[in-house]
Amino acid sequence: MEVIVSQVFQTSLGLIAVLNFPNSVVPMVNMRLIKRDIIYLIKGVQFESPRQNEAMGGRQFSCLLSDNACNLAFGDVLNLAEDE
Repeated sequence: MEVIVSQVFQTSLGLIAVLNFPNSVVPMVNMRLIKRDIIYLIKGVQFESPRQNEAMGGRQFSCLLSDNACNLAFGDVLNLAEDE
C-alpha cells in the first residue's frame, strides 16, 4: 500500500510529515514506511484532516518520523513494510 507525502516540516520535536494514507490503513506508532531501501519509523501520529482527501484518495495524518526522514519531499511515495 502506498502513502503519499503531502507536506514536510522541521520542528523542535523533529521532522513532521503530513501523510496521505489509504482509507484502509490507520497509522500507528512504530509503523514502518519504506522509500527505496530507506526505512522510516513513525514516532507519533495525529489525525490531520476530518474530511476525505479526495485528490489523494485517503486520509491525512501528521506523523512525527524517525531522524533519517530529512530527505522526504512533497509527492514522495512511501510503501508500508510487508509485515504492517
